[in-house]
Amino acid sequence: MKCAIVDSGVNNFIMDNNIFGGVTFKIKDNHCKIQKNQYNDENGHGSMVYRTVTRNNVEFYIVKVLNKNNQGNSTILYEALKWLLDIDVKYIIICISTGNNMLKDKYQKIIDELTAQGKIIFSSWTNNYYSINSYPAALRNVISVGRNRENLKYIECNWEKSIQCTLDMDTSYIWIPNKGFDVFGGNSQATADLLAIVFDKIGCVENIMEMRNKLEQLQISYHPAKTYLDGENIIDSNIIGLIKNRNIDCVEKRPMWRIFDSLKEFSIFLEEVCNIFEIDKAKVIFRRSMFMNLKIFSNAIIEMK
Repeated sequence: MKCAIVDSGVNNFIMDNNIFGGVTFKIKDNHCKIQKNQYNDENGHGSMVYRTVTRNNVEFYIVKVLNKNNQGNSTILYEALKWLLDIDVKYIIICISTGNNMLKDKYQKIIDELTAQGKIIFSSWTNNYYSINSYPAALRNVISVGRNRENLKYIECNWEKSIQCTLDMDTSYIWIPNKGFDVFGGNSQATADLLAIVFDKIGCVENIMEMRNKLEQLQISYHPAKTYLDGENIIDSNIIGLIKNRNIDCVEKRPMWRIFDSLKEFSIFLEEVCNIFEIDKAKVIFRRSMFMNLKIFSNAIIEMK
């Protein structure tokens, strides 16, 4: 399988040997400039998408359309979609959105052409759920994705709604060079999580209609593979030591994000845990449910060793 990621690129330090090419689009002197085989991520958002969806049986093509401030341009997004008409991929994931409807007809034309080629587009809805304009997610032949904590099932599909697929997913903490562990959540994470499930449980299909049928079947049977529990083990002494070294009151039942004063301090702690337990920080994905208390976290870390 082959997949294009349209986002802020992928950081060179964390990429695996499953990227077969890429390109950067940027505006210079009021013109769209294309830089082939350059797609290093200066922000981190695209890298978190990549780390979430990367699989050994999937090759990726990286399309960088966002700058270091996670800002883009509607024209750049249009040119990027048009570029993908000539790239051999089955899936396209777009974890960004624009409310600018000036180009929606041009977007639609390109999306229809991509769909006619058998390409399947997953796009996240804007995190402003009240917005009626979220492109390209709002367009025909796009599977729009969002987060819904009130889902009765982990995945719910309704093709008549603006947000067609919703997930009750578990927020991620992913390591990014020069930034540390950062939070990846919202509709971007929901979209990346859904595509990761597609890779694991569905694989390659012929067209978007078959994908919708497969997702309808999957919403009945799919459950997250891992639930983190307190268990019977005591908290690992190394983890207790890291907590006490910071003069933090070690309260076993406190959620860990309330133990630390900032995400930066929490990130440094997680990096130290990775070093002690020989966990590859560039590849591990921590989930928020692991941080419900110290015992749950300790048990999860020991299982990772």
